[in-house]
Amino acid sequence: MLRFALVGRGVSGSLSPRMYNWFFRARGYRASYEVVDVDDGLDSIIGMLRELDGFNVTIPFKVSIISFLDGVEGAAKHIGAVNTVKAHNGRLIGYNTDHAGFLYALRLSGNTRYDTALIIGAGGASRAALYALRGLVRRVYIVSRTGHTAVSLATTALSWGFEYSHGAKRGDSIVNEAVSKSDLIVNASPVGSDGVSVPIDVGRLEEPCTVIDMVYRPLNTPLLEAAMRAGCTTIDGLWMLAAQASENLKLWLNADVPPPELRRAALGDT
Repeated sequence: MLRFALVGRGVSGSLSPRMYNWFFRARGYRASYEVVDVDDGLDSIIGMLRELDGFNVTIPFKVSIISFLDGVEGAAKHIGAVNTVKAHNGRLIGYNTDHAGFLYALRLSGNTRYDTALIIGAGGASRAALYALRGLVRRVYIVSRTGHTAVSLATTALSWGFEYSHGAKRGDSIVNEAVSKSDLIVNASPVGSDGVSVPIDVGRLEEPCTVIDMVYRPLNTPLLEAAMRAGCTTIDGLWMLAAQASENLKLWLNADVPPPELRRAALGDT
């Protein structure tokens, strides 16, 4: 029996088990996928994780997991964050499939070239989105709760070839300016998962603008609902979740499954 898991904090409501376990049943794999909700640090469970065949990592461990791994491969080396781990000959190797999942979601808009992007959040998911946008966006604004991580990531953005980048604290006046200037807005923070909160002044949203929200519960977040009313193109977070899951299954099992199938499984439509 192959064993896989999702490791994070406050992840008991994740739709990932529904997607993966549907796939295992549909394709006849003797495998399971479970949730490991971590209250403290990873040091207390790393022994258990080494017994798995692979696992996903989410908030808030996408960066801190790296110090527990035996190696990091591919884009994860540059991004500095890991969302997928594969057990290989007793070693834990980290990868980043978030950037590929984000690009898949972005392509659904019908446009992959933008002048200015606003990224909300400065954690592992934000780093992956920023990495994916290299060469596709000229200017980028990054906003985080305290502003410190946003400033740090903005410096990284310059090293990745963006013409201009600026980091700011949520609520700063420049964030409102960024909303008005941006033709791509990405929410890579948990804001909106309560079904009420919005991470920006949505009154400043206007078309043409593409808004991607990585939050997928609720599927239509308050940010996406406001963006729809403003005439923006919107993409919900379940598309990115399904697309990165498709990449994970290639890594773990060399299996090919289209993201729309995994999305339908997450929604219970299969």
